[in-house]
Amino acid sequence: MKKALYFLLLMISPVCSWAQTIVWKAGAESVEIGQKVWLLEDKAGKLTIDQVSSGKYAAAFVPSSKPILNFGITESFYWLKFRMDNETDDNLLLEMAQSFLPVCDFYYRGNGGVWQVQRAGYEVGVGQKQVKHHFPLFPLPKGDHDFYVRFQSFSPPTPVRIWNEEVYEVKANYQKLIYGLYEGILLFVVINNILLFFSFRRLSYLHYAVVVLLYAATVAAVSDGFLPYVISKPDMMFWYRLIPELNMPVLWLYCILFLEVKKYLPGFYNYTLALLAYFILIIVVSQFLPLSQVLLVNQINAVMLFGSIVWLGIAVRRKGNVLGYYLALTYLVFCFFVVLEAVYIQTGYPSYFFEISHVSVAILLEVFFLSYLLSKRFEWEKKDIENQRAVAQLQLLEKTLENEKIVREQNVSLEQKVTARTAELNQSLQNLKSVQNQLIQAEKMASLGELTAGIAHEIQNPLNFVNNFSEVSTELLDEIRDERSKGAERDEELEGVLLEDLTENLQKITHHGKRADAIVKGMLEHSRIGSGQKELTDINLLATEYGRLAYHGLRAKDKGFSPELVFDLDPHLVKTRTVGKDIGRVMVNLVSNAYYAVNQRKLTEPDLNPVITVSTRTLGNEMEIRVKDNGAGIPENLRQKIFQPFFSTKPTGQGTGLGLSLSYEIVVMGHNGRLELESSVGTGSEFIVIIPVEA
Repeated sequence: MKKALYFLLLMISPVCSWAQTIVWKAGAESVEIGQKVWLLEDKAGKLTIDQVSSGKYAAAFVPSSKPILNFGITESFYWLKFRMDNETDDNLLLEMAQSFLPVCDFYYRGNGGVWQVQRAGYEVGVGQKQVKHHFPLFPLPKGDHDFYVRFQSFSPPTPVRIWNEEVYEVKANYQKLIYGLYEGILLFVVINNILLFFSFRRLSYLHYAVVVLLYAATVAAVSDGFLPYVISKPDMMFWYRLIPELNMPVLWLYCILFLEVKKYLPGFYNYTLALLAYFILIIVVSQFLPLSQVLLVNQINAVMLFGSIVWLGIAVRRKGNVLGYYLALTYLVFCFFVVLEAVYIQTGYPSYFFEISHVSVAILLEVFFLSYLLSKRFEWEKKDIENQRAVAQLQLLEKTLENEKIVREQNVSLEQKVTARTAELNQSLQNLKSVQNQLIQAEKMASLGELTAGIAHEIQNPLNFVNNFSEVSTELLDEIRDERSKGAERDEELEGVLLEDLTENLQKITHHGKRADAIVKGMLEHSRIGSGQKELTDINLLATEYGRLAYHGLRAKDKGFSPELVFDLDPHLVKTRTVGKDIGRVMVNLVSNAYYAVNQRKLTEPDLNPVITVSTRTLGNEMEIRVKDNGAGIPENLRQKIFQPFFSTKPTGQGTGLGLSLSYEIVVMGHNGRLELESSVGTGSEFIVIIPVEA
C-alpha cells in the first residue's frame, strides 16, 4: 500500500508543478520565465510534438533552475514547455533572446485542438518569420494555453521572456539604434585608422584597423548576432566559431608588434611567434573537428590569449616599455566584463547596459583604450626621438668644440703642408700639360702618318703606270730601230703599228703624269690652306681626298683587309669657309675609326661585307658630312664618353683616345658646328659633322 501511494505521489508531483500557470497581469511590461519552464533533452532530435505532449513524456520534463537557459557545449535538441494565462487585452510575445538557435519551433493547440506551429531560428530568413527580428519571437494567443518550444542550443545562453508587444517594439527599436551607433563608432575608428595609415605610412594604424574591424564583426555575428539583417539565412554557428578564431591570431600579432616584444623580450620572442602559429593552425584544424569540440577549444584559447596578453604587458613594462602596464590593464578590464557576462548568464544580473551585452561593452572600452594607447605610443616615441636628438646635438656640440681645438692646433701645420702640396701640384700640372701636348702631337703625327701613307699610295699608282708604259715604249723603239735596219726588207706596215702603239703609250704616260701632278698640287693647296685661316673650301673634294688618303694609308698597313669605301656626295653642295687642313684631319680620324670598327667586326663575323660610306648633304644654312660604318656599334653607356679626352674603345696601346676629342674641338670650337653620333649595337655607327655655310 505504501509503495502504491509513493508511486502515485511521483506521478502527481510533476502534474502539480506543471499546473503552476504563468498569469499575465494587465499593465506589465515583461516577465522572466527562465525558472518557470520545464525542459526535456532530445539528444537524437527525433521527438515530435505529439510524443512530448503525451503523458508518456510528462515525467521526463524537469523544471529549469536558472533564470537564463544554459546547456553548455552540446548538440542536443531541447523541448521547453510552460502554461500561460492571458485574460487581458495585451498582445504578448515570447522572446527566445538568442540569435544562435538554428532551429526554434513554437507549438500550441488552436481551435479544435489542432497543433499550431511557428518556425524561427537562423535557418529561417528574417523576412520569412512571423515577427521580423533576429531573435526567435512568437505571438502568444490570448487565454489559457499550454506552449511548447523545440530548439537546438550549441552553447550560447538563452534568456526567455514574455513581453508586451508594444513595449517590446519600443525596446527593439531602441536596441537597433544603440547597435547602429555602436557599429558606427567602430567603423569610424576603422576608417580613421586607415586614413591615418595612408597619411603617415605606419603599419600600426592599418593593423589596428583590422583588429577593430574584427571586433565589429564579433559584435555583429558573435556576441549579439545582428548578422541576419545583413545576410539571409546565415550559418550563425559557422561565424560564431570562425570569427573568434580569426580574432585571436590578429590580436596576438598586434600585441607583439605594439609592445615591441622583439626589442624588449628578445629571448621570449620566438615563443610568442610559436603561439601565433598555434592560433593560425587552429583555424585550419577546426574545419575538421565537431562543432562542440571547436567551441570548447575556442573558450580555452580565449582564456590563454587574454592571460598571455596580460602577462606579456607586465613583462614588457619591467623591461622598460611604459605601454606594457596600460595594455595589461586594458585586458584586465576586458576580463572583468567577461566575468560579468558569466554572472549574468547564471543569475540574470547585472542587467545589460543600454541593451548591449557586457562583452560588447568590454569591446567598446577596449577599442577606446587601444586607440588612446596607440596615440600615446606615437607621442612617447616623438618625445624619445626629441630626447635622442637633444643628446645627439649636445654630443655634436662637444665634438665640434673638440674639433675646433684640434683644427686650431693643426692650422699652422696644414698651411705649411698646403704650400708644399701646392708646389707639388703645380709641378704635376706642368708635367701633365707636357704629357698632354706630347699625346696631342703624337695623335697629329699618327694622322700625318696615315695621310703620308695615303699620299704615297695615291702617287704610287700613276708612277707605276708611267714606269710600265715607259719600259714598253723603250721596247717599241728598239723594235722600230731593228725594223728600219733591215733596209729593203723593212715592213713599213709593222713600223706604223709600232709607232701607233708608241704614241698611245706616250699619251698614257702623259695622262698618269698629270694625275700625279694633280695629287701633288692638291696636297700643296691643302698645305697652304692649313695656316689656320678660313678659306673657301670644296667640301666634296676635301672629303673625297682625305677619305681616300686615310683609307689607303690604313690598307697599306694591312693589305689582307679591304673594306668597301663608298662616296655619296651632294653635287649641289656649295663651297664654305673652313680651315681645310683641320676638317681634313677630322675626316682622317672618322674614316680611321670606321675602318677599325668594320675590321673588328669582320674578325668575329667572317661573312660580313664591310662598308664605309662617306656622304655630304646641304641642310639649309648648314651642311653635313656623314661617315658611316657597319661595325659592331657603340653601347649606350659609352656614347656619352666617346668625345672625352683620352677615352678610347681600342685596347691599350692601339690608340691615344684623342682623335675624336680633337675632332670635336675642331668642329665645335673652331667652326661653330656640331659633331654627333648615331649608333646601334649590332648595326653600326655614324658620325655626323654639321658646320654652318659661310660664303
